[in-house]
Amino acid sequence: MSEELKKELSEIKKKLDEKKVLKENAFQSKKKVKEEFFSLIKKIKELREERDALTKQVKEVKEKVKEKIEVQKDQLKKVKELNSKIKDMPKDKKGKVVNPESLKKKIEALEFKLETEVLSQNKEKVLLDQLKSLRKEYDAVKNSSDVLKEYFVEKEKLDLINKEINVLKKELRDLSSKSQKKHEEMVSLSKKADEVKKVLEEKEKEFDKIREEYLSIVVKFKELKDKLSGEKNIKKKAEKKKKDLERKKVKEELDKELLEMKREVARKLKNKEKLTTEDLMILQGMNDREIEMYLK
Repeated sequence: MSEELKKELSEIKKKLDEKKVLKENAFQSKKKVKEEFFSLIKKIKELREERDALTKQVKEVKEKVKEKIEVQKDQLKKVKELNSKIKDMPKDKKGKVVNPESLKKKIEALEFKLETEVLSQNKEKVLLDQLKSLRKEYDAVKNSSDVLKEYFVEKEKLDLINKEINVLKKELRDLSSKSQKKHEEMVSLSKKADEVKKVLEEKEKEFDKIREEYLSIVVKFKELKDKLSGEKNIKKKAEKKKKDLERKKVKEELDKELLEMKREVARKLKNKEKLTTEDLMILQGMNDREIEMYLK
């Protein structure tokens, strides 16, 4: 029976070792997929936070653009009003608004010429007619200088606002593009995470199945080991009992032999025969009661 158990135990041990290797391989395979899954989840979380931060910036910039457009509307209204005034101003032959400062310089030049140069009567008359015409033209446009100055100042402000809006719109496009890319990358990784999760679930099922099989073999192995150990104990006890009986038998025989030897020593003492060295040793081991008992 023990040999059969040993053989069966050896076979179970072999299966146990094989299943242990399979279990470890399944665990490592599951661990690898699990690490990949949680790595994806971590990356998705980071992308979501980055996308949300960009989306927040997009909203803030949109609000700035909206505010700037309102300022732009007001400024454009000012420029249009000034431009309307400029359209009603006198124009030169080329259709350009007459510059009062330019006229003033021409008037001053003619006045200086008339005052400092010796001119013929005809020449002087021509210059006076020109001066009169320029003064009349200057009186008509002398107030346009302030309007033109204000127009160019307000137009410059409008250009600056337009530039600021363009910068904000470019920033808005860049942020929106980055946000969209983060979102698309997050969606892509989310799909991949779903696929990896399915693989992980299969790996976990596979590992649980192999582990249950392994534990089942462990239980059977322990039962057989305990059974074999029990048989060994029974055999050991039987052998011990046999040895105890043998020792008892030998002791009884020795005791019987010693008893005879004691009787022989007592007989020799009684008959006053010479004792041998062995007899003397036996006599030393006898107490007075034994000696008296054997001498009777």
